[in-house]
Amino acid sequence: MLQHRLVRVVLIVAALGGAGARADGLALGDPLRPPLRLDLGAAPQTTEPVAAAPAPQFSGRGRYVLPVLLSAIVPGTGEIATGHPWRGAPLVAIDVGTWVGYAHYHNEGNDWRTRYEAFADAHWDYDRWQDSLRVHYSPPAQMDPNLQWYSNDPNDGDDHCTCTFITREQDRQHYYENVGKYRWFWQGWDDWSYNPLENDVIKSDSAHHRRQYDDMRIQSNDSYDHATSFVVFGMATRLVSVIQTIWLVHSDAQHERLALVPERISGHGLAMAVKWSH
Repeated sequence: MLQHRLVRVVLIVAALGGAGARADGLALGDPLRPPLRLDLGAAPQTTEPVAAAPAPQFSGRGRYVLPVLLSAIVPGTGEIATGHPWRGAPLVAIDVGTWVGYAHYHNEGNDWRTRYEAFADAHWDYDRWQDSLRVHYSPPAQMDPNLQWYSNDPNDGDDHCTCTFITREQDRQHYYENVGKYRWFWQGWDDWSYNPLENDVIKSDSAHHRRQYDDMRIQSNDSYDHATSFVVFGMATRLVSVIQTIWLVHSDAQHERLALVPERISGHGLAMAVKWSH
């Protein structure tokens, strides 16, 4: 009996030792057996992204180039291209009106110029100017040295004038400006008359035609000035559109950087994470 009891004790001790050895082997990371993990539904420590968000077609400064270029060419089109039609459409309409206004006043200026050039051709004459200059403004007929505009000096040219005469062929714009603007050339108007009391205050002048001619030139210049104002306004509109487009692209980029990104949780489940990209 005693022998049987000793055998039972030995077997029990051996069994307990084997179990302890197996437990120690697992605790030390036995390479032959995988470690056991108790999953009680706790949140995992690591996550894996499902898929990276696609990169934008343009990044950094590149996203500004095309919209800004469009706004510089036609204001409002940059805003429309970036998805803001209600901000761009009014600028497009304003630009159309700007160029309509420019065309109107530019054509009006051309019409007045055609009229005053035809008027000058009908009422101002070169030969008449030369005759009146020689008769009334050459010594000794003209005693005032400040009014001795007629000259036989070869250095003064074939026009016999101490002034500089510019022909229509040399410079069309200055020719038509000079015959109405400067006192040296007033003698060529067909209703010009000489005043013997002429001085720096009292002037010999055309009765009506030169002043009528000047009024037409003023009308033409005013129309051209209005057309130029429309051009300046168009440039200002483009500047406004470019600035607005840059602001819109920048604002859109800020919104794009905040996004909900799906992520897969190890094991089972799906989560949504808020991402901020730089």
